[in-house]
Amino acid sequence: MSRILFVTLIAITLFSCKENSDSQCESDCYTDGIFVLNEGLFQNGNSSVTYYDPVTMTSEDEIFFTNNIVQIGDVLHSALRVNDNMYLVVSNSQKIIKVRSSSFKLLSTIQVPGSPRRMLAVSNSKAYVTDLFADIHIIDLNSGLVSGSIAQQGWTEELLMHNNFVYVCKQYFDARRSQLVKIDPTSDMIVDSLELRPGVGSIVKDANNMFWVLCAGDTAADDSSALMQIDPTSFSVINTLLVKDKVAFGGPGELFIDGNGQTLYYLNADLYHVDINATATSDVALIEADGRNFYDFSVDPSNGDIYVTDAIDFVQSGKVYRYDNNGTLIDELTVGVNPGEIVF
Repeated sequence: MSRILFVTLIAITLFSCKENSDSQCESDCYTDGIFVLNEGLFQNGNSSVTYYDPVTMTSEDEIFFTNNIVQIGDVLHSALRVNDNMYLVVSNSQKIIKVRSSSFKLLSTIQVPGSPRRMLAVSNSKAYVTDLFADIHIIDLNSGLVSGSIAQQGWTEELLMHNNFVYVCKQYFDARRSQLVKIDPTSDMIVDSLELRPGVGSIVKDANNMFWVLCAGDTAADDSSALMQIDPTSFSVINTLLVKDKVAFGGPGELFIDGNGQTLYYLNADLYHVDINATATSDVALIEADGRNFYDFSVDPSNGDIYVTDAIDFVQSGKVYRYDNNGTLIDELTVGVNPGEIVF
């Protein structure tokens, strides 16, 4: 085999092919891959979505624009998949866009005041949307309208549902208080709250039905970053693992758990992991940033592959790196500006 052919085959194996499709999807074009939400440049209205097929290792940029001939808007922050529908939460455009996930055809748009962050379906007909500035919004999924709100102070971030209650990460604007708020979705009433370390933003549930939250801490108050384990039955903190902060501003962010509910992953400049039964976190990173600007990540629940986004300089097109669960690079691809959340 010639050297040129050998190098070519290696390049094809290691790096994704880019498909720049100008044709619209007729049906079932996006069924076996992942979606990269590119936030875009703040106030430029250039959010986008990149589709990636992990089997063929090919990607397609701008799938929303290609299939609808309209831009998403300003700062695509998160998304929620419900059956074959996907809700795109566009925070700085104050809206949620509903698309058919298999074709990415626009179905409807929900106008949401404030700055919507995360969305969770709490029943077949109702969803909650957290907000950077205002209350938790209640969305009627049938009518596509905001039907009410749950009053809050400060701002709310990630949320999950467990045993018919919704748990919401909440921060106060003075940055020195955080809570986990417990809500009854049948009445939309807050029934309890738990004080946490400052800077709570992410929450996951492990194999033992215990919650873990990542708190960024407050350096001004000498309050360390930490992973906190919460028993939802007693609604109390049962374990705290301190995290040595390596981030220049804002503290560690983004917490995920593998599909088995056994291993926690978090971003702290580099990417770290820790077993749910560990007594301390490790100072050794699973994946080192090595000069890259790791911005977000996610873990494929089906096989443990780790997808890490690189915002580079927050202006040019970003990167996504795909690793196996041992931290070995499988693939990399160029995506849109400021790649954030990964949706499976």
